[in-house]
Amino acid sequence: MGQNINLKAEFDSTRFDQCQIVLWRSKVRTKFGWWTNFPYKKGYGEYAEQSSIFLDRGQDFTAMYKMRARGSAKRRYQFQVGVSADGGSYTFFTVWIPSTTGYTQDSTIDLGNIDQYF
Repeated sequence: MGQNINLKAEFDSTRFDQCQIVLWRSKVRTKFGWWTNFPYKKGYGEYAEQSSIFLDRGQDFTAMYKMRARGSAKRRYQFQVGVSADGGSYTFFTVWIPSTTGYTQDSTIDLGNIDQYF
C-alpha cells in the first residue's frame, strides 16, 4: 500500500546561482499521523536516492517517490531548500506544502520556482 508522489521544482533566478533541495532533512506528515522523513531513498528516475538535489540557474527537476501512507491520506510536506549566490554558502528556508496548517491529497507536489521563497 502507498502512493507515488511526483515532486517538481524549477530554479529561474536573477539573484542566485544555485539552489539545493535537502531531501534528507525534509519531512512528510499525514493528517492523523506523525512527522516522518521524506522517502528520498525510494525515488525513481534520474534523481533516485539522492539525499540533496542541486539545481543551477535555469534547471528544473522532476522525480517520483513512494509514500508509505495510502493514496487517500491527507499530507503536509516540509521541504528544506537553500540558495547560493556564490556557489559556496547557502541560505536555507523551510517550504511548507500546501501551507503550515493545510493538507493535500495531490499526487504532484510542485515547489514551483525556488527563487520565489527568497
